[in-house]
This record gives sequence, C-alpha cells and structure tokens, in this order.
Amino acid sequence: MPLASLVKPREAALFEELARAVADLSDAQQAQRDNEPLMESIRSAITETIKSEVKLQLAGSIKKGTYTRSSVLDIVVDTPGRYVSQAEKAAVVQS
Repeated sequence: MPLASLVKPREAALFEELARAVADLSDAQQAQRDNEPLMESIRSAITETIKSEVKLQLAGSIKKGTYTRSSVLDIVVDTPGRYVSQAEKAAVVQS
C-alpha cells in the first residue's frame, strides 16, 4: 500500500523529501568511506609538510551528496590552535 494512500499528499511529500535527504546522507557517507585512503594520504602529506596536527573534512558537493563523476574533491583542512603561514600553504601545494 503506497504511503500516499495513508496520509495527505503534503504529508507524503514531506516523507519523500526526508527519504531523499537520508539517501543523500548515506551517499555522502559512502563517498567519505570510499575516499578514506586518499584523505589519509593527503592528511599525512600535509602533516609532514607543516609539522602540525591536521584534520581533514570533505566539503562541497561530496558532503552535500550532489557530486557527479566529474566533481572536484573539496577538502577543508583544519590545524587546531595553529596559524598556517602563506609559505607553509605554498609548501603544501608544492608537495
């Protein structure tokens, strides 16, 4: 029995929207798991270059679950309690 037959159309639409949001979240979590080896390699390389603790987080379309095969990988790099200079940023890009 379809959900729409049990509730009002507006309520059914809200449930469908929630189901899509949960599916998008699952897709984003799967993308995170799929990219863990890459993220660990990047984190390790940045840590080695700037000699500091680094936390990485996926951002952009991957986090939103709207990525496509040709999407870029957006990563937020956090260095808790430490300012990273322009020279250090350039060294990370170089490495």
